[in-house]
Amino acid sequence: MREEEIRQMVQARSDRAQARGEKGFDVSAEVERLLERAPAPGPSEDPGLRDEVRQLVIARNERRERQGKEPLDVDAEVERQLRELEGLGQ
Repeated sequence: MREEEIRQMVQARSDRAQARGEKGFDVSAEVERLLERAPAPGPSEDPGLRDEVRQLVIARNERRERQGKEPLDVDAEVERQLRELEGLGQ
């Protein structure tokens, strides 16, 4: 998914250069260079995503407690969900 988006942006940049009369460039080589330089962070490395997952787990815990169910270990559940998200990207 990420590679496709990068490829589309690089292709558009090359097309704009050609439209201006400049020489286009090797899109595949540029995409490869960009991907090598900046690998995508995994979900567990994204602090914003981690915070959002934590908020969802806390809300779920509050619902569970209102229903009389045993609360989840928030930290363990956050880690479990982030691992699950990382598995989806493979």
